[in-house]
Amino acid sequence: MKISRNWCRAARMLALLLGLHGAEGMAAAPMEQAAPVVGAPSGHYRGVADDSMRIFRGIRYAAPPMGPLRWRPPQEMPRSDNTQDATRFGAVCPQSISKAQAGFLNGREQSEDCLTLNIWSDGASSEPRPVMVYIHGGFYTSGSGSFDSFDGRSLARKGMVVVTFNYRIGVLGFFAHPALTRAAAPDEPLVNFALMDQIAALRWIQRNISAFGGDPRKVTIFGMSAGGQSVNYLMATPSAHDLFQRAISESSAISTFQPYRLSTPSSGYPSMMQPSGGKPAYEELGRRLAEARGIGDDPGATDRLREIPVEWLLDYQGKNLRGAFEPVLDGRLLKESVGEAFRNRREAPVPYIAGVTDWEGSLSAPFGGAFVALRLASVGMNQADARRFYGEMDDSTLTQRVDTDVFLASQRWLVSRHAQNGHPSWLYYFSYKLEAHRDQYPGAPHGAEVRYVFGTLDGLARVQDRAMGSTISPADRSMADIVSGYWVSMAREGNPNSKSSPTWPAYSPSEDVALELGTEIRMRKVCTEWSPSIDAVFDSGKF
Repeated sequence: MKISRNWCRAARMLALLLGLHGAEGMAAAPMEQAAPVVGAPSGHYRGVADDSMRIFRGIRYAAPPMGPLRWRPPQEMPRSDNTQDATRFGAVCPQSISKAQAGFLNGREQSEDCLTLNIWSDGASSEPRPVMVYIHGGFYTSGSGSFDSFDGRSLARKGMVVVTFNYRIGVLGFFAHPALTRAAAPDEPLVNFALMDQIAALRWIQRNISAFGGDPRKVTIFGMSAGGQSVNYLMATPSAHDLFQRAISESSAISTFQPYRLSTPSSGYPSMMQPSGGKPAYEELGRRLAEARGIGDDPGATDRLREIPVEWLLDYQGKNLRGAFEPVLDGRLLKESVGEAFRNRREAPVPYIAGVTDWEGSLSAPFGGAFVALRLASVGMNQADARRFYGEMDDSTLTQRVDTDVFLASQRWLVSRHAQNGHPSWLYYFSYKLEAHRDQYPGAPHGAEVRYVFGTLDGLARVQDRAMGSTISPADRSMADIVSGYWVSMAREGNPNSKSSPTWPAYSPSEDVALELGTEIRMRKVCTEWSPSIDAVFDSGKF
């Protein structure tokens, strides 16, 4: 808000007079900033001002997917002539609260009316700025774009317009049933409502982000874990290709379990749902859920499915559908797996960064060695193979080592394929640990790089059960500046390099090196003993 010099002079005089008349203990009230109002094609929105920062929270990018819109593609919100309040985060999408999530979710409203997004922009610049769109992780069953890890202020102060958003997850984000398939229009996408929501958010951004200072021709999608996997799936989804110009996949991997299919089982490698091999048809999973609720496959099934209380769905999900949520080949939105798209040169032809941490195995650490046989079988190995590569170790340590290498090998495979297909690609290996906690953890845990990218390390003190620590040093903040600088340069130029950071060469399959983001920033060889075997799994055409 522009303030005249005369008004400022008058305010100072008033404060001085108050002081001269013995108003001890009276402080001049801070001047309240006017709430920013933006007029966009989709409507007018009132946000909040924080110095030069403009923040808009809880903007609906699609109609609430409730009642007859449950398990339907997201529908566009009708434009309203009223100025909409955008000062508070929207509800998080329905999800169960585990101990690990309690620090993030306790006290937050949950609702199916959750398709909202949040925008951070620095109003100091009048030039269109690059847009960074973050896709949250959470195993496709938890998470929200409103978590403090993803606060966009730091990136916005570096010249970005930052967007986070919610999308349907769990049984509300992935569901199929023969009755729903019959009721859908011939070209209507099925099953993958989470990915449909992500695409709907990107379409909203294309139409509206200019009003918030963003450049729709410079949109970077980035995400971690399931969010990073979503980035890879969007790279493999032709209908999404015109919605972004750069892509960054963090702490993610190609699933080494063959993808679900709509109406036919998949065969071959095992999964959590089918340890002996293959996966049931996704419609079969939906049929089982319906039968547990007393719903058959008849003309009234669609209405009755959409009337099931959310609480019942979440309870059934927790008891019967663990490990069942991931993108499904429906033949409409998704016609091939990520591996097939990259292998056949059909991925989005955009600059691409992918990478992992050096302790991705932190994901399996809480389970000990319970899943070691399944993890090994998923990449066509057995314990004898593993011990030949790693030597003797307990099952828990072995599982963590295998998990880390599978993450690394699969991200490396995607980057290598993308580079071979003629597109600029970069690979990273994040090994930095907080200076005060370097002796406490075996490495940087799954997703550790996110808080460095966003510059939100201080929030660690408020989150429990995180394998990172909470004491932040100047060296840690310096590392965050370097990491976020690479991401910002990627968003701005389509290349992570800048004059202020060590050079990060594009990936070359012949050299096969990654940028290690550790206590020392350096290029290092990343091919592991497992890489040839995992390469063969991905090259097989099944993933």
